[in-house]
Amino acid sequence: MPDPSSSAQELAAFLRSRRAQVSPEQVGLPRGEGRRTKGLRRSEVAALAGVSVGWYTWLEQARARPTTAVLSALAGALQLADNERRYLLSFADASTPPERRPPQRPVASVELLALVHTMMPNPAFILDENWDFLAWNDAYTALTMNLADLPAQHRNFLWLLLRWPEYRRRNVEWEREARSVVGQFRTSYHHNRRYDPRADEVASMILEDENAAHLWQKFHVQEYAPGVITFLQPDGSAQRYRHVKMQTLDVQRLRVVVYLAL
Repeated sequence: MPDPSSSAQELAAFLRSRRAQVSPEQVGLPRGEGRRTKGLRRSEVAALAGVSVGWYTWLEQARARPTTAVLSALAGALQLADNERRYLLSFADASTPPERRPPQRPVASVELLALVHTMMPNPAFILDENWDFLAWNDAYTALTMNLADLPAQHRNFLWLLLRWPEYRRRNVEWEREARSVVGQFRTSYHHNRRYDPRADEVASMILEDENAAHLWQKFHVQEYAPGVITFLQPDGSAQRYRHVKMQTLDVQRLRVVVYLAL
């Protein structure tokens, strides 16, 4: 199982990982002789962000509650990409109580179920925030497998992607999709796990795959973007699909994913 750390510890680990990736030259500082630190020193990050060394040290030790202003300054000091910056800023509410959610597992509405089935012959399915499948149509079953045959804990997109060898064989762009999906899950993980232990169970699936675990431990974060994937058909031919994701506005924040054949 993943380390049951708090959001503050997740933030601390992310800061350490990004500090190690920035060289002094990138931020206009001299390297100097005999330097052993990989990346920037804590004192250098603190100076660039305009905070005290002690305060920044507490953040890396998960002993302080950051404000949006401090995190924004750190994002600039560490030269984070836009998606990494948004991920860092999401920790500003780490000290607030988890929001209330329905006690039962998410359930797709009748309207969403009808939408998925009317997408035929295009493969379509519904995911919750932990990437668990809630529904799918016959076209997606034909493309992958009958998800109803899986145990409930394995009825998850990350399990299908990382633990079912046939999916890896059929998806021509498997490595690119794996990197994207793991990064997307990592982006919302620290928030989801505060109110749902299922997030840690899904993270365990990621850690069971060597390549995905490397991305996880490096704090690879990524946001969704529409794109094209290619699946091998039973006859050996390749079919390209443009995938589109839609998210509900209610508290469940379910996602409807459709593969449009090209």
